[in-house]
Amino acid sequence: MAEPKLFSSPLSLAPIWLFLPIVGAIVAASLEPIPPYDYWWPIVAGRMTAALGEIPSTNAFLYTMPADAEFVNQPWLGQLILYHVHEAAGPGGNVLLRNILLGVAWLVVMFTMLKRTNEPRVAGALGLVAVMATMPVVSVRTRMFALLPFCMLVLWLNLAAQDEDEGLKLPHPRLFGGLLLATVFWANTHGSFALAPVLVGIVATGVCGERLLNRTLEAKVLGRWAIAVIGITVATFLNPQGPAIYAYVAKLAVTSNVASTVSEWAPPSISEPIGVFYLGLLVAYLTILIYRRAQMQIWEALLLLGTTYLASSAVRNLFWWSVVAAIVVAPHALAVFESKLSESETSTNQGKVNAGILTALIIAVLVIQPFALLEPIGSAFTEGHSRRGSGRAILSYENALDSVEALRDGGAKRVFHDQAVGGLVEFYLANPTGQVAFVDQRMELIPEPIWDEYFALSDGAKGWEKEMDRREVDGLVLSIESQPKLIQEAIKSPRWRLVELDEAHVAFLKR
Repeated sequence: MAEPKLFSSPLSLAPIWLFLPIVGAIVAASLEPIPPYDYWWPIVAGRMTAALGEIPSTNAFLYTMPADAEFVNQPWLGQLILYHVHEAAGPGGNVLLRNILLGVAWLVVMFTMLKRTNEPRVAGALGLVAVMATMPVVSVRTRMFALLPFCMLVLWLNLAAQDEDEGLKLPHPRLFGGLLLATVFWANTHGSFALAPVLVGIVATGVCGERLLNRTLEAKVLGRWAIAVIGITVATFLNPQGPAIYAYVAKLAVTSNVASTVSEWAPPSISEPIGVFYLGLLVAYLTILIYRRAQMQIWEALLLLGTTYLASSAVRNLFWWSVVAAIVVAPHALAVFESKLSESETSTNQGKVNAGILTALIIAVLVIQPFALLEPIGSAFTEGHSRRGSGRAILSYENALDSVEALRDGGAKRVFHDQAVGGLVEFYLANPTGQVAFVDQRMELIPEPIWDEYFALSDGAKGWEKEMDRREVDGLVLSIESQPKLIQEAIKSPRWRLVELDEAHVAFLKR
């Protein structure tokens, strides 16, 4: 098949097919507001790093635990970047940064699929489907810094696995050098960095295993893949904790209570749309690959199997699976449907239409950005955005900005609050440190008895005011949705006065 002319005259549909998934990813992500859960805590930690000149490694913010209780702060660099961007441009600045990272990551994915298929229509169609499966996990948080390194890793693995050079020199050395730097960055911005050596090891096993079965495995081939695995692994060690960082990843993923208490750590469920979509897509992909089983390479099967296990175990892993699955399936889907893909010349009039479509896609990407003239477009088309205040059309209504500001202005020092806004309470009431919050987003740090107490108080349990007195709590920020009983108790009590009612929370100060 000849190389596609992406920008021929008149303009063909090829660039539109390749650009559609990138535009779709950016626009869809931009229409989703920023929830409070994973946005404010990284900014608080980044501010502390900037102010004190050291990476936070102790509690510092929760009055329910000793201030010197230790925790591992692996994504410190991501926190620092989020904080500085927030200070310079607010939440909109971080949305713009996320969109740039997301767009470049999908550009790498589309390039990889085009290299494997040389067919923009197949690459574009699979890219669009993959984007739809990744939407739940591309919000503004430290995880966004992992997207591009992961896509660079998958690109290099695909190129290296198909490279015919059998010398000891690693294939595509410049790309591998960039991948090493990206992996170091990854290891300091998000805990998913552990995927890097695992996936390289999986592909190395597949490539070398297939050559062994074919009796074509040479020491040079084995050596270059060993260098790749060792190089990527060593790159992940370049963080403040060194190799010990893997103990943190294991604890977070296996032994902590995060997996059982946070919805995105749960497996995809067929009771949810994303679970149904994932299952349907998996069945469709497997049907194609079973039909093409004789042509599948071992490394492709192992790579897909590994990421399918990840996606089936937690919704948060759908991005990794969606990217890998689309890239693995692409050449096999082309072989199945190639006879139905007709070739035709692009007429002058059709070229003008195609140019108009491409221009519209570019405009859509530009106007959806936070600082464009149509900034409120997000809240106009989707539910869930804050409708007032500094976070209008960017933050979700669950961000209790007005309530927390009211407590700060009222002089509150210790707040009992909806867990989702723990980082926000710390952002407004602690600068750079101060034990002001009951719980926050560090699920692995907080022991189970504290969580039991939190849920009992949220339910307005008998003796709740005595417990507030014991904890010296002088402010409440309560969720209308998840803490209604405690709100009712606070309204009835003469010891608390209501000072703010925002879109999702009620704030009280102690009289």
